[in-house]
This record gives sequence, structure tokens and C-alpha cells, in this order.
Amino acid sequence: MKTTKTLAESKANFRFAFNSIRNKDEISHRTNNTGIGKTFEDIVGVKENNYSKKDWEGNIEIKSTRNTTKSNITLFCYSPSGEATATKFRNDYGKSDLEFPSFKTLHTTISAKRKNSYNKTFSFKLVLDDFNQEIKIDVFKYKSNEILEDNIFIMTYNEILEAFEKKCNCIALIYADVTKTNTGEEIFNFKEGKFLEGATKENFLEQLKQGNIVYEFRHGIYRSGTKKGQLHDHGSCFRIKKNIIDKLFSKQEII
Repeated sequence: MKTTKTLAESKANFRFAFNSIRNKDEISHRTNNTGIGKTFEDIVGVKENNYSKKDWEGNIEIKSTRNTTKSNITLFCYSPSGEATATKFRNDYGKSDLEFPSFKTLHTTISAKRKNSYNKTFSFKLVLDDFNQEIKIDVFKYKSNEILEDNIFIMTYNEILEAFEKKCNCIALIYADVTKTNTGEEIFNFKEGKFLEGATKENFLEQLKQGNIVYEFRHGIYRSGTKKGQLHDHGSCFRIKKNIIDKLFSKQEII
């Protein structure tokens, strides 16, 4: 019979696992940017799970980052329940795929702070509607204030904040030094980490409004396997600036 661990027990177990691989070199288990997370989770014994479940014993979400990068850190993935709206958004504003031209893809990072640019054709901006408690997207002509469509792709505050609290109430943030082999493969040395706790809904919304948290819309195409050529939501996510993530939490604990 499976027993549910307390957060304190899970933190102790995680600390033991981390210390067992600390300062050891490990060649990346993947060739792309997600290699660091995949490698760390493999060597501490975490099996890949769905987006809604926390990585470690159901209590701790693991985030790994290269010491040398300033890349944003994924907080959690979220696709609106109205999938038809997301599909329409991609079809209306995406670009035709080179390999499968009958399909459109759309990969873009959207902020509430300022408009972005996409394909030198459109600009997108998140709109936080405090009165109606909704997050929306406005679409503009590229380099113009002319709005093409507004109030689309609606997500409610309740939906987003529930997903945030469920996934991010305790994060283990792991830092790694990176070197490369003669053939260009990355080698990770996981040196230090910390537990982050005490994030609030208010902090999340404030950082979202300031543009420190962004929404990455990632709809593409399966490139291989039995689903090759089919549309693929790669996990549209809310991500935070690496140097800001500490401000989202009220409590830190060195691992």
C-alpha cells in the first residue's frame, strides 16, 4: 500500500538523493535545452510525469538551470480549457509549417508589460482584467497600435492561480555548472540547490503584470513517431525570469 509522505519527509529524501550525485559529472541525456532537467531527474530517479503532478513524491517540483544562462525558468504549463480558441488563435496568426505546409505553427512569448513581435506581421500582448478576473490576449499589427483583435484566448484568474498553487507551493531549484565534451555534448555538474516556498497568488499576478512572468504559446507539429504530421501542443507555459524567481517566494532553504 502506497503511503503519502509529508513535505518534510519529501524534502529530507530529496536532500539525500541530491547529495548522492552532487559535484558528479553527467553527460546530458538529451541534446536540446531540456537536457538539464531530463538529466537531473534521471539520475535522482524521477520518472517523467504529466504536467499537473509534482515531480518528487507529489510534494516538490524540480527546476534545474545552468549557472551560465539567463534563460527563463518554467513555472507551470497551462493550456486553456477552450482548446478550440487556442486552435483558432494558431490558425489565424501562426505561420505555415515548412515540412507540413497545410498546417500552421505558433511559437511566441507574450508579456503583459509590452507588445512583442511575431513573424514581422503581428504583435501580441497579455491583458490582465482585474475587474472580470481574466487574462486575455490582444493582437496588433506589427509595429503599430492598430488592434486587430482583442479579448481572445481567455483564461480566468481562478484557473491560472489554482494551477500555480498546485504546482509551485514547493520548488527545488537546482544549479549546474556546464562544460562540453570534444564532440559538443553538454556535461552537467549539479553543485547547489535551494527549496523555495511561500509563493502567493498576489506575488504571481504582480510579477505577471510587471512582465517578469510571461506566457509562452507553443503549438507545433509532431516531427516523428506515429503522430508525425499531427498538431502538437508542446506545453504552453508560464515562465519567470531567472533573476526574479526568488521574489516570488517568501521562504528559501539551502539544500
